[in-house]
Amino acid sequence: MRRTVPAAAALAAGLLAAGFTEPPVSPEHTLRYTRERGGSCTLMVPYYGPQALWIGRFAGGRRMDISAERIFMDWRAEESCFFDIVDCTRWVDGLQRMFPDGAGYAYCRNLGEVQARGPSRPAGKAVVKP
Repeated sequence: MRRTVPAAAALAAGLLAAGFTEPPVSPEHTLRYTRERGGSCTLMVPYYGPQALWIGRFAGGRRMDISAERIFMDWRAEESCFFDIVDCTRWVDGLQRMFPDGAGYAYCRNLGEVQARGPSRPAGKAVVKP
């Protein structure tokens, strides 16, 4: 009897924890994709493959309050996937207009080409093998 109580408690705790976890993504799961803001690359790649997607990445900022002695910046880093380069470019351009200050980056690339190229390394640096 004593051994079944801890086992039952462990089972109950496991079922309770399972209620708070997200189920695996199924094909019926809505991707919440729009042409204006794209969709989650994590959800889209398994179903459409990297060759069919364009990844847009942006990092930049804008000044928030210039009345103080210090300059406060609103920094953003965003990533989204699109089916078309035109939609991706429109999204990146919109973010650049909203966050014009700060030294960041903004680009659209075919996700299949990015993955095929492999990890990037700084120019002029040799790869050191252990």
